[in-house]
Amino acid sequence: MKSIMRIFLPLLFLLFSFHSFSKADDIREFEIEGISVGDSLIDHISLNKIEELKESYYTDNLYTTITVFPGETKIELKNYDALVMSFLSSDNKFKLQGLSGIVIYKKNINDCKKKRDEIVDVINSIFSNIIPKNNDFYAVFGNVESLEFHFKNKDMAVVACYDYDPHPTHTDHLRVSLNQKKFLNWIENKAYK
Repeated sequence: MKSIMRIFLPLLFLLFSFHSFSKADDIREFEIEGISVGDSLIDHISLNKIEELKESYYTDNLYTTITVFPGETKIELKNYDALVMSFLSSDNKFKLQGLSGIVIYKKNINDCKKKRDEIVDVINSIFSNIIPKNNDFYAVFGNVESLEFHFKNKDMAVVACYDYDPHPTHTDHLRVSLNQKKFLNWIENKAYK
């Protein structure tokens, strides 16, 4: 079910006024590059391409994740350098349970933090009743500084800067994530165990 009212969160136009959306209370009302949690991935990417892009870094296979870079699919990335999309592996409609937009900040983590703070300010103006929670931690490859917006239904929006230690395959980046509760529980409790 697609919501009539959807909020578009383009990275480059985040200071656009969102006052008309002040009653939004569901992450499915947000879009990243025209895509929302709950959308069917096959509306945006062919089945063959989905199969080709599947990632294999989880130890549990309940969910599957793909990462899309510019030019790999018909999805036009205007505001992000990549999209990370997750769905139930057994779902033949490929309905998105998690969606993240990524912007690369090579060796420029301070600009990432400035942009993160701008995004948080905009989200705060939409959800004045949701106070973001800091969740800063050291991950396997570096520091993550994030702010989480917890919805009443336990879904979550996260805006984070990933400041990686020097590594050949990990790059500093901003991540704007929209995740449903069941997917979050799986990530925290089963995905990597």
